[in-house]
Amino acid sequence: MHKMNEAGRNRHDLTWALRLVPYALARLEVMAAMKRLFEPGDMVKSFTGHVGIVVSGEDFEKVRVQFKEGRRPGHFFAPGCCHNPDYVTQVPVLFEDGTYDVMRSQNIRRKTEVAGEAKEKLMNMMATGKPGVSESE
Repeated sequence: MHKMNEAGRNRHDLTWALRLVPYALARLEVMAAMKRLFEPGDMVKSFTGHVGIVVSGEDFEKVRVQFKEGRRPGHFFAPGCCHNPDYVTQVPVLFEDGTYDVMRSQNIRRKTEVAGEAKEKLMNMMATGKPGVSESE
């Protein structure tokens, strides 16, 4: 009789858990649809005045290999933790000086009045893997 009570309790727990699944899935859909603070390709400026471009996840993997980390003020630093860019709190940025950092979102601002040359320079840097080199060279 004791085992029947335990089995009944497990069935009851499972029933409640299954009722919660649609709510959990709906919450995950809402979280996935949340707007990022920054999108890849956005031009940004750090609070120290450095201009950079937000890079996508796949570009970030390339940038990590090709460029060195700048460790400028405002970068995301958590000892023993890996970078996990989410574009809300951790934003990967390639800067004009040829370094990259995963910046805290509160330490960068979207910069809309950037000259086209600056963005082109950064895009060329990503394409060639070398700081300050244009694709024609």
